[in-house]
Amino acid sequence: MVWLAALAISCAGSKPPPSPLKLAPLAYYAAKCARCHGPEGSYYPDHFATQKTDKQLWEVLDRMARGAGQAPIQGIDLDVQVAFHRAIDRQLPFIAWTKIQGATLSGETTTDQLEAKIGSKNLPISVKDEAWTLTIPNGDKANSVVIFGKNENGACVLKLAESPMSAPVKAQKPHSTL
Repeated sequence: MVWLAALAISCAGSKPPPSPLKLAPLAYYAAKCARCHGPEGSYYPDHFATQKTDKQLWEVLDRMARGAGQAPIQGIDLDVQVAFHRAIDRQLPFIAWTKIQGATLSGETTTDQLEAKIGSKNLPISVKDEAWTLTIPNGDKANSVVIFGKNENGACVLKLAESPMSAPVKAQKPHSTL
């Protein structure tokens, strides 16, 4: 009985690896938001989200999706829109994983400067318009893929073992040569 309790505790603390998003965030934005806010938020004022917490931005996006967008979203889809809007606000790249079919992964991106890896091994990744595609080599798993994106303002990383959406990469301070 003790081992069963230990198993229940260890399983309760672990979460399954992420899966691809069911709603493509850039396509959603283009279809439901861009008509008022411009392509990739080009009509937003500079730093529109800087003074908002994630919760405040989540509430604004929820209200807009239910109202003017006429396409309510919730849960992970709303969380992804918050992350995407943070990237727009900071003018950083954004990457989302939206599909897996066999060994082929695909998704959306706001940059064509992508690099994919499994460990130290580079993977070929193709980008066309706002879509990316890569094929996992035999024996490797989707959750071991890491995709790096960059633009002139910064970088992001998509770690499929952790999330179906990218996170910004914090700028590194230069090392002192003293």
